[in-house]
Amino acid sequence: VVEFIKKYKNFNLIPHSPKDYSFPEKGSRWAVTKDRFREYVKFNQYVSFIQQIYLKHDMSVAMRGHGQLNAIAVNMPSLYFSTQDKVRDFSLKNGFGNYNIDIKEKEWQQKLNHCMNRMLNDESYLKQWYEIRNEKMLEFRQQFAECVSEMTEIISNENCRK
Repeated sequence: VVEFIKKYKNFNLIPHSPKDYSFPEKGSRWAVTKDRFREYVKFNQYVSFIQQIYLKHDMSVAMRGHGQLNAIAVNMPSLYFSTQDKVRDFSLKNGFGNYNIDIKEKEWQQKLNHCMNRMLNDESYLKQWYEIRNEKMLEFRQQFAECVSEMTEIISNENCRK
């Protein structure tokens, strides 16, 4: 992962925390440190963090589940670096398999380079990401609405018993 970060520094990568990586340059301009992340969350709330960090970039390579979900939520084209099973599983379950880079595969670095090149230069690949995302967002919003409705009903029923 460190070699990946060194190679793509000019893309202004923004890992969230040095706990996940051994940065070759601690405190570099492209690394969002744990303290800086906490500062954003504490003083500006998480939405401001997304606005100030995520929305300034054309694409992302998400390395954790929250990065994957944030990128999809803000409509940021992204690749998913499967450092966790939940990242891989979400990608495969929701149609983003062509955008998933599984680090357990032997040729993962070549696949990452290929997919990054396609994301930046292949309109059909990028368009497909947007189509999958837009279709899934309809489903996600429906699931969320159903969950809120169910929770509201449970809370209302609990209040009626008191």
